[in-house]
Amino acid sequence: MPNLGWSTKKFILIVDDDDSTRMMLRTALESEGYHIIEAINGDQAIEQCITQPINLILMDVNMPKTNGIEVCRHIRTELKMQYTPIIMLTSERDTKVIEVAFDAGSTDFITKPINWSLLSHRLRYILRNQSIAEDLSRRRQQLKKASKIALIGHWEFEPVSEEIHLSDNARDLYGLKKCEDRYAVSDFVDRLADNERDELFGKLQVSLKNHTHGEMEHRWENIKNNNRVFQLHWGLIENDPGRLPYILGISQDITDKREIEEVVEHQMYYDHLTNIPNRRLFERLLDRAKSTANENGTLIAVLFIDADRFKNVNDTLGHKCGDAVIVSMARRISECVWSSDTVCRISGDEFAVILENITDVDQVINLTQIILDAIAKPHSAMGQDIHVTVSIGIALYPGDTDSSEDLLANADSAMFYAKKNGGGTLEVYHPDMNIRACERLRLERDLRDALERNEFELFYQPQICISSQELIGVEALIRWNHPTRGMVSPLDFIPIAEETGLIYAIGKWVIREAIATARTLNQNSNNRIRMGINLSPRQFGDSDLAEYVENIIQKIGVDVGLIDLEITESLAMHDIDKSLLLLDNFKHVGVRLSIDDFGTGYSSLSYLQKMPVDTLKIDRSFISPMSDSVGACELVKAIISMAHVLNLEVIAEGVETDEQLSLLHGYDCDIAQGYLYSPPLPLKQLWNYISSFNKIAV
Repeated sequence: MPNLGWSTKKFILIVDDDDSTRMMLRTALESEGYHIIEAINGDQAIEQCITQPINLILMDVNMPKTNGIEVCRHIRTELKMQYTPIIMLTSERDTKVIEVAFDAGSTDFITKPINWSLLSHRLRYILRNQSIAEDLSRRRQQLKKASKIALIGHWEFEPVSEEIHLSDNARDLYGLKKCEDRYAVSDFVDRLADNERDELFGKLQVSLKNHTHGEMEHRWENIKNNNRVFQLHWGLIENDPGRLPYILGISQDITDKREIEEVVEHQMYYDHLTNIPNRRLFERLLDRAKSTANENGTLIAVLFIDADRFKNVNDTLGHKCGDAVIVSMARRISECVWSSDTVCRISGDEFAVILENITDVDQVINLTQIILDAIAKPHSAMGQDIHVTVSIGIALYPGDTDSSEDLLANADSAMFYAKKNGGGTLEVYHPDMNIRACERLRLERDLRDALERNEFELFYQPQICISSQELIGVEALIRWNHPTRGMVSPLDFIPIAEETGLIYAIGKWVIREAIATARTLNQNSNNRIRMGINLSPRQFGDSDLAEYVENIIQKIGVDVGLIDLEITESLAMHDIDKSLLLLDNFKHVGVRLSIDDFGTGYSSLSYLQKMPVDTLKIDRSFISPMSDSVGACELVKAIISMAHVLNLEVIAEGVETDEQLSLLHGYDCDIAQGYLYSPPLPLKQLWNYISSFNKIAV
């Protein structure tokens, strides 16, 4: 049997009232490997088309009752068989009959008597074309569906007629009437802003003149009065047969993308509690204010504002009440300054203010006193009147320093001096204010002796599987038990350790201690408990650290899969090529790797996919506002979904409420860590926690 070139048999329907013609066609075509179906009239042919998988129809023109042309038209219009070839058999030579057959939807015609030697070749050619046409149609439909999913539509601009032709998807995206697909350019762009209209016309003309591609964004108000944002890309088509050069472009609705980016940018540059700029944005605004002052020959002042003894408010009245007072303070400070000035929240109870267009220091002192008086008035929070005072330091530019960082530091030093004088007052910076510098030197001196004196201790914060509520792991967190200062926060001594290089010795101590604890925990617990160990920037940059970790793991004898090294997102992205190399070194050891504080840096998905990491830890700044912000919830949900697409485990940090946990569970977050389960615990208390946790779990 000849090979037809297809993986399955082709079904051919022969429609002819002449028995001998049907028999000869059947014999000839079956010998070629075709599966034959017969019909003696039009009604039978239609029935067979409905019930059988027909690939090609051979049909006589002249038949009783319903002729072949009428049957052909019915198959095309009623049965919607647009791509099935229909070949008409006729003994007539009348071109009018042939023309009518083509108008009815006939693919081709064969005259009688039939040339049997050419029949097979002709059918093979027609079926091959039909297969190509069906494949092309299928691909077009797939492309159309994909474009619709991606919110993409295409358009053509004809410069001669100055008309724009829109695809169905483009018309739907722009919310235009379906009955029209061509628009005069002037009508189409009426809904664009003047500047965007001019930009579009200008860029299209540049593309036509220089034979280049182009792109831009524009806003569009559709018929539902919804403002949408579109990204346009286009290029000049010059070699389309039978057409003058024209521009082919696509429009993509990126409204949702832009809205998410705005949410992310707001989270990045604005404080979630007070909705005023955060420290990151403050630094940018300060640089801009300095440039303006240099151009105009004016002064600027930086105020560093810190609440006095604010810890007492949180400890006695709770953090919710404290947060309400912080919001009230931010509002009152903002009300005291001009709209051109900037108020930022630097950290917990610390604010910074940039005052521009200053003429002299007395003007600054007078305004600062107004701020002091405003904040000193009672703050109403949770049904109580709460009294708070602040200490304010003032630094001027130009004058005190040219550095933005030093300018804020000088204001901070002046604030500290005001606080030392009892608080509730202000101080203007002068160079003799070196108290902080001296304090730092003493702290550095004590830090150098802390290892030898065995003053460091590791605390461990549990990590709980959200779905099973099982203890999955712990994160090791260093603490410094200073003999006179008491417990010193890592925020105070880790930066000093980084700058002085002491972090190498301290970091290795942490690694040894944490790995030893991991071995002890897993020898004496029914759970497999992972150990999370944070790496500082200088530690991570040490090319020999991976070998050191491997040696310690082998020496202590712990399962390498239980060790989870954590680096921050900003650290990983600082030098991406070096980071990938260092991460690969750790991965060859066999340890787990986590990206800590995810969301606070500038990760690119393309780079994140390349990193050999196992876990993303969502920063607490994204978890905290979830109870009050739909935008925060959507952002966390998106991060979790993205991480799971990349086959990454997700840990939510800073989980403090049942509501947050419930939301995270609904978003399929894997692990929770935070005060809802436990604060960081010393090892002895951790054993008690594990014991009680196992009892609760049972």
